[in-house]
Amino acid sequence: TKSLPRHRKAFLSSREHVLGHYRNFSKLADNLETARYFEFGAGWDLLNNLLLYCFGLNDQLVVDVKPLARPEYINAAIKSIRENTIDEFKRVPEKFVDRDFVEELEEIYGIKYRAPADARKLPVADASIDLVATTSTLEHIPPPELRRIIKELYRVCHDNSVVSMKISYNDHYAHGDSSITPYNYFKYSRFHWALLNPGIHYQNRLREVDFKKFFADAEFDLIEESAIIPENARDLLDRVIIHKDFEKYETEDLLKTYGNLVYMKAAN
Repeated sequence: TKSLPRHRKAFLSSREHVLGHYRNFSKLADNLETARYFEFGAGWDLLNNLLLYCFGLNDQLVVDVKPLARPEYINAAIKSIRENTIDEFKRVPEKFVDRDFVEELEEIYGIKYRAPADARKLPVADASIDLVATTSTLEHIPPPELRRIIKELYRVCHDNSVVSMKISYNDHYAHGDSSITPYNYFKYSRFHWALLNPGIHYQNRLREVDFKKFFADAEFDLIEESAIIPENARDLLDRVIIHKDFEKYETEDLLKTYGNLVYMKAAN
């Protein structure tokens, strides 16, 4: 799709998302410089993790189901950061990586990249993670696996851990096809969508209310939430004949295209 290396608009959007995570952490967590951070679904260029390094995090464990990261994309991300600094940065990455980038990331930036790895069963002790974040990741995980991952997050978090989740609630095919709306996938049945939903670009079509239930079932408390509804959302939704599989949702649940959910473990 020629989306990598990221063009400037995509970089700035990602920087804003990570800044949101950082602000959530700053409000709710203790010393970020000594905090241990965890993320699953690292992607190709580790931009989020390099940005968190800029915001002062020193200890990051980052896993992915496949080893997607590439040094050329990581270096492109470093270059973009250096060219687009903001006041909130405490530092910027000084060194580019070479082919042995896994060791370099850990040594230089405190980013422990592990892939392939299973977020359902992490090699870390109970209550050993202070911060967790994902950006546009949860919508790509099948519901049964997502429940297991959230249950594992509960195990590795402690009572003061902060979990910040940014989630896309829109049809990602609309990102590259202007002829369809962000709500286009509502018109397909489960069976029909399975034919259009390859593993390399899987979308679970869950709504915000579904994600909230998964976290509540795992005994997380919702601390903060926000969501985006486009100004012309109702007009766009009216262009779609909604399949009966989505009739159980309130209209507002269907209209939301992006959201941020912030959690901590429920008090016992």
